[in-house]
Amino acid sequence: MIVTEYSGCRLIRALSSGYRTSLRPLEMTSRSRYSSNRKKMIDERLKSKIKEGRGNGVLEAYQPWLKVREVPSRGSSHILPGVKVLREHQLLSDAEYHYNITLEFDPSVIDIREQFPLLPREETAAIASSLGYPLTRYPYSSELLVFTTDFLVTKLDNHGKEYLEAKSIKYLRDLKKAQADGKAEPIMQRLQIEREYWSRRGVDWKLEFAENLSDVYLKNLIALRTYANLPVRLDKPQLVEKIINYLMLAQTDKIPVKTLLQKMSKYLFLPYVDVKILYFHLLWRQRLTAKLNQVRIELSAPLEIGFTDNQSLSYGSASSCLK
Repeated sequence: MIVTEYSGCRLIRALSSGYRTSLRPLEMTSRSRYSSNRKKMIDERLKSKIKEGRGNGVLEAYQPWLKVREVPSRGSSHILPGVKVLREHQLLSDAEYHYNITLEFDPSVIDIREQFPLLPREETAAIASSLGYPLTRYPYSSELLVFTTDFLVTKLDNHGKEYLEAKSIKYLRDLKKAQADGKAEPIMQRLQIEREYWSRRGVDWKLEFAENLSDVYLKNLIALRTYANLPVRLDKPQLVEKIINYLMLAQTDKIPVKTLLQKMSKYLFLPYVDVKILYFHLLWRQRLTAKLNQVRIELSAPLEIGFTDNQSLSYGSASSCLK
């Protein structure tokens, strides 16, 4: 089985709920009581999440099924205030954090729903059975596990029509290691279940490998994201046009960025800090374009600038940054 032929969902470990036959009657009774209590606790927790509206809503009203504080972490999880969808994004790995930023930068993306639950559970169980796979349950419980997709993304096509894409984000190195250790089969089974779930709904579903994103591109986006939203004092069309008109006449490929901003500041009678904010904001909003996947933005170095006629967002989707 070749790892890179698959595209799919979060690694979920299925733990056995069987008992050792060597247990004495008292031990078996105690273990059975524990299992019963565990099942009840999980059932109540699931009902509570559904009552809260987890997995429901869109845009700012959406509530992820999983939240950072509910999931064991090795320190790579992130609660990220959104700049496109104005709510906190619950991101369970660095890979998800980086991919979320590329989605925010993608002008075709209008909504991002992370940790999206594949409900009802009975459907994913039925898919598993139809494929001949064992059912995945919560550890030490008979309760069926709720699968999640890392991102359910709403996009607009060229005609302004909305459509959905389901994305799962993984490190290729982790999947290759699992394959080398002979542990890839359960992972692949879960990926197949997730793919079938979305296929039934006519939604394109794909696994994105974190290693395919350029480090230069990610560092540029993280820096530009700081300028995603303009202060009220600078949110004026006339200021934007002044910046663009000046840059159209400048030799941006020859002048270091800081020097360029200082010259603009003097020419337009604007504070340097305001010119800097507007410049980087226009790069984030893609009114200005640059080779962000090739050249690291540095104040001490030139950055060749291009232009677009789009008045809000422009081209430059996340897929264009792949190595």
